[in-house]
Amino acid sequence: MTQRKFPRYLHQHVKTILGREPSNEEQSLLLRWAEFDKQRRFSQILTTGEGTGAPVSLANLFRSKGSVTLDDLGEVMGRVANDLIASGVTPHMLSLYCRTPRPEKRGVRTTVNRTAKAAGDEPVSFGFTDYPFSSCIVATSSGDQISEEPSKEATDGDAVILLHSPSGEGLMTPLLQELGDVDKCIIKVRVEGTDLSTQAVRLTKLLQMGVYLNGKSLIVVGQKAFIVVCRNGSENKIRKMARKHNVSASLVGRISKDKTYRISGDDISLPLSCFSLFDSEEVVPSDIRTPDELMHQSGITLNKIKQPKSFNSTFLVILGTEECVVASQLAAALPGSSISISAKDHMVWCDPKRGAQATVAAAVRGIVSGGVAPMHAAVSVHLPERLTENVQYRFREIAEGVSTSTTAFQLSINSVRVWFSENIASPLLTVAVSGLSDSVAPELTAGFKDVGDFILMLGSHRGELGCSVYARLKLSSADGPVPMVDLAMERQMREIVLTGNKVGLIKSVIHLSAGGLAAAVAHALICGGTGLGARIHVSSKIRNDELLFGETEGLTIISVAEESIIEIERLCMNSGVPCTAIGRVTDNGIFTFNDLLKVKVKKLHESQKESRKKIFG
Repeated sequence: MTQRKFPRYLHQHVKTILGREPSNEEQSLLLRWAEFDKQRRFSQILTTGEGTGAPVSLANLFRSKGSVTLDDLGEVMGRVANDLIASGVTPHMLSLYCRTPRPEKRGVRTTVNRTAKAAGDEPVSFGFTDYPFSSCIVATSSGDQISEEPSKEATDGDAVILLHSPSGEGLMTPLLQELGDVDKCIIKVRVEGTDLSTQAVRLTKLLQMGVYLNGKSLIVVGQKAFIVVCRNGSENKIRKMARKHNVSASLVGRISKDKTYRISGDDISLPLSCFSLFDSEEVVPSDIRTPDELMHQSGITLNKIKQPKSFNSTFLVILGTEECVVASQLAAALPGSSISISAKDHMVWCDPKRGAQATVAAAVRGIVSGGVAPMHAAVSVHLPERLTENVQYRFREIAEGVSTSTTAFQLSINSVRVWFSENIASPLLTVAVSGLSDSVAPELTAGFKDVGDFILMLGSHRGELGCSVYARLKLSSADGPVPMVDLAMERQMREIVLTGNKVGLIKSVIHLSAGGLAAAVAHALICGGTGLGARIHVSSKIRNDELLFGETEGLTIISVAEESIIEIERLCMNSGVPCTAIGRVTDNGIFTFNDLLKVKVKKLHESQKESRKKIFG
């Protein structure tokens, strides 16, 4: 990136603080710091408050060209775990979200398979987009509750040590774990990028202390490095521990009490206040106008789509799409996962605010469907390197959507990461939500369980086809409007599912997603017991294709025993959530939906198996 020219007004401010002309080296450092700190300032816009409790960390792997390697994936997974360990927390769950072009593009299947292999038994989900980059993988990890221990304060003369592991994150992990038990270790900070001098500025701002760096030791390092501050006199102990784990350890400076940043051998001596001069700059201007493409969206033209008597063939095509195969894969995932990742790129493009709300809500549903109560959120945004007014407006709307939805769900945002890339044209949002499972509650799964169980629909089916799989297939476009997101209703449905599961009323739960109501029931059958079928009958005034394939946000399908219906209906009535019996689980191995669908469940399994093979190889 080309370094911008030092602003004249800032030059005057620095000159006033120093009582002299700032050197060229000092101006260069301040500009590099401003560019580096841009991530933090953008992140602050997304942060609704100080997150407390069990943290969630994020790491990113972006490829503009070529497939990712297993080593790449191992590093990003190690990175996200090490960031938690450095904060004093033991990771207990890791998850990956792999965003790639559609499978027909060369190299995509290789990336998808390697991601699944690297994840092993950990949760992994996939998103297929029409963006031109090769892959964007976000790793997230959650940890145990943080104990309320007083933080250690740095003192004058404390050592600043650079830990560097050229061979990978794996060597750093046991060292960070061991350092967690060293009383004389004050703080461990990840080195972001390769400019160690800007990392040291971040350190001084965290500690509110000065630093005196050895210019000769400011080597260019990779991202597999940490800065550690430890008590004066403990340097040899830290070096010895590092050698044991084949990690290099270099003394690069000392903490000073005078709140001044100095580098020996360079003409740099700046008070810490100089590094706050950029904080007053407005990251996203408040007077940006709405982009034309968001003001003039054409929407879906339903009269262009003919309505057949039977939707069997259309349904099977939809069930074989990448979106539905991924939805089925998530439905079949192990229950009780304490972390869920979501991304809805097309929705965010069509309507950044509502798309952001839908992304958070989907991540919440991801763990609620396993019987886990959501508590914490982590937010990742990839932004284009060139911040046009269009991009800035979209980012501001995304931030508003994230804020309103996390507030509605009472989630604390524990981690926010903003990355910049030259290879994307519009913001990419990824949200992870973590929580705690109730050890008393039974495991909750998506598959139907027993013949005769009633199938209930929680919420009102509006049949929205904007941004749907059906619209993409029929109209070669999945433009908006983005389906409405009723955050208050979603929160109530969340409580019904968690409470109903805890008292043993609910046998299965699946949330409507890609492919609509018909696909959701199909996924519940695919994940259900052998020989089961489903008979669905829904009276509705909306079009048949809207009924079958409309992707209403938040709609939830549960199955219950006949004797549990009254209690579930009472729960829903007290919460103001519509509850409709739409069918029963049968023993004939056939899925019927009104007189619109009649498909053998065996055919659903075959279709999914064939589609998985095409996508995953």
